[in-house]
Amino acid sequence: VSESTARINYYGCNWVPWVMCDGSINISNVNLATLRNGIRTRYSTPSPCTIDNLLAVTASPTTVQVSGTITAEQALSSANLYVVLMRDLVTYASPPGSNGETQFPEVFCDATPNFNVGTPVTASPGNPYNFNVTLNRNEAWDVEGLTIVAFLQNNATKEVLQGTWAHVSQEYAFTTSQENPAQAIVATDGGEQGYLVQLENIGTMNDTYSVTLDG
Repeated sequence: VSESTARINYYGCNWVPWVMCDGSINISNVNLATLRNGIRTRYSTPSPCTIDNLLAVTASPTTVQVSGTITAEQALSSANLYVVLMRDLVTYASPPGSNGETQFPEVFCDATPNFNVGTPVTASPGNPYNFNVTLNRNEAWDVEGLTIVAFLQNNATKEVLQGTWAHVSQEYAFTTSQENPAQAIVATDGGEQGYLVQLENIGTMNDTYSVTLDG
């Protein structure tokens, strides 16, 4: 709550929805035209850097480890890095508040080091800035519904210089799929039954799988 309050105070928000386009264009009186124009203006503005190789993994049941590289095309000054953990969607059986809403997308969970000042970044062409930070998470949160957002912001002007995002990966995870679900239906006349399934390692670590057919 204190981190959310810090960001509210940072922009001076007095009501919701309050939209800041890249931190520098105030669209607090939200309408489609001003929002579209703000996005187009920022989209055409060159960025002085890139954020590459963003990787987020579950380092432990209660933490997420995030790493990445900031590559500058020009010297950066007054630039602070913010790394944020979000839940993609939080759903309640009944409204938890007075507005009647039960579904809340992109819910803020944690920021590092905080939302007050961020982490000062010094980078210049040929001298990239590598970061590796730890965010806190609740063990009950589904990892598949967690997203990391990293953005670089000018501390003086509030302009967002660059940003990117990535889903949180697990070190060990897999998924299975099949082209035709009907192949799982075994014919009653016996004989051989063809069955094709694809097992894919979607974790960040190499793994070994043992598959057993029981029937």
